[in-house]
Amino acid sequence: MKLNLRSICVTSSLAVLMSFASIAHATIINGGVYNTPAYPAPLGPHGPGTSAIAVFVVTDINFFAPAPAGPAYTVAGFLNSGGSLLTINDAGFGASTLNNKALEFVWGSYLDAGTYTITHDDGIFLYINGSSTCAICSGDPTAATPSSFTIATAGNYTFDLWYAEVNGAPATLNAPFASTPEPSSFILLGSGLLSAAGMIRRRLAR
Repeated sequence: MKLNLRSICVTSSLAVLMSFASIAHATIINGGVYNTPAYPAPLGPHGPGTSAIAVFVVTDINFFAPAPAGPAYTVAGFLNSGGSLLTINDAGFGASTLNNKALEFVWGSYLDAGTYTITHDDGIFLYINGSSTCAICSGDPTAATPSSFTIATAGNYTFDLWYAEVNGAPATLNAPFASTPEPSSFILLGSGLLSAAGMIRRRLAR
């Protein structure tokens, strides 16, 4: 009987902790899709100066690279290419071609001090903590190109990233730092593990 109880407690606790861990690592990214003129497409802190034609939410996505052509070269195909959860406010718009579109990604993340690299084709413009000066101002590439920025002090930062897809397929955007959890998440997870261990011990002692 104790063996069955142990199995039940361990299984239940692991399920809860695995669920918590997945939440701790998730990054919610809000975004908008804009029509933009053909290359070059300068994007300041306020984008192309027009209203968004669609808005979206993606969860824990940091890599976008759809197939070079065909059905995947769409807004939804691009945003889904990292395997994230995706919501677009207009379901029909997700099938719209990706070409001559500017996409804005807004999120918050904890970053350690260091240098971070975003690989992209076409143009990207990155603004940090609401600054009107771009940390990355790269409007020229037409093939996958790395661009870097430096974080001097570890902490929580907000990011506003504009990506212009204006030269036809393929489309590439890789920002691998988007999903970094802050240290408090690990502390909370550790507390959860200790609490679960105590609960299991108390139940087995009965």
